Formats: sequence, structure tokens, C-alpha cells
Amino acid sequence: AREENNMTPEISLEEGQALYKAAMNKAYHDLAQKGVQSPNCPMTTGPGGAWVPYRGEIPPDLTQLKDDQLGTYMGLLTEWGSYIGYQMAEADVNLDNAKANLKLVDAKLGIVYQKGEEDKKRTIPEKEAMVNADRRYIEAQSEVLYWQTMYTLLRTIYNNAESSYAAISRRVTQRGQEVDRMNRTGQA
Repeated sequence: AREENNMTPEISLEEGQALYKAAMNKAYHDLAQKGVQSPNCPMTTGPGGAWVPYRGEIPPDLTQLKDDQLGTYMGLLTEWGSYIGYQMAEADVNLDNAKANLKLVDAKLGIVYQKGEEDKKRTIPEKEAMVNADRRYIEAQSEVLYWQTMYTLLRTIYNNAESSYAAISRRVTQRGQEVDRMNRTGQA
């Protein structure tokens, strides 16, 4: 007998979903075992000196910042980029899982709705309409949409963090050029 004859060709929807979830959990567990942790949201001092989460904001006029403040913002933006980058990666992983789940739900429902009353085979448009209207398909599609939205928004925040870091870095470079100019003209 051929090996493929010993394989069960089909699993239940719930079993397939559980396997996908288990694969994700195993990856998180394996990373934790290796000591890899997700970055924490950076903290900064807010009004009154209380610690508050840093959210990537920078002052509108960077020329007014002192050197140590520029350094502080560079550090905070580096931490913020790491934090958001990890959140974005997590959203991407969840999106892949949601897409795999949707594909499984679509396949399983396609089998369920293949035949209608009196065991009569449905047309492809009829079958697709039944699948697309099924609560399980809508829930799976909603999960995909949720993670697509999360990933897109996090990507925008990440891009903004990179732009802010570049602006601070340019200001540090300009500051260095100003000092060099003053040293050459003897104004230091």
C-alpha cells in the first residue's frame, strides 16, 4: 500500500484551527526559552515628574533642544521603534494565522455546502454565496480584517518613528557642523 493511503485526508475545522494556534504558541514558547522577550514601551517623565509611556512624539522646533535632550530623544525613538517594530511583527504573524484559518474555514465550508437539498450538487456561485454568508466564514474574515488594520496602522506609526529619528539625527549632524564651523573661524 502506498504511504498516502495511510493518511487521513481531512481533519475537522476545530482541529485545524487548534493546530494553527498551537504552532504560534510553540514559536512564542521557543523564543521565550531562548531568552527573547518583546521590547517594553519606553517610559519618559511627564508633567509633575511622573513616568508616562513615550509615544514617539518630538517637539516641533528641534533647534531649541540642548545636546543632551537630542540624545534623550534619539534613545527614546530607538526604543519606540523597537517596541512598535515588535508589535508590527506580532500583528503580521497574527495576520498570517488569520489568513490560514480563513482558508481552512473556506475549504471546510465549501465541502459542507457542496450539495444542497436532495443531495443535488450546487453551482459554484451558489456554493460561494452559502460559504460567504456563513457565520464561521464571516468571523474568520473579520479576524483577517482586524489584523490587516492593526498591521497597517502599526506600519504607519513605525514609519513616523523612523522619520522622527531621522529628523533628530539631522539636527545632531547640523549641530556638529555648527561647532566645526565655529572652531574653524575661532569662535568656539
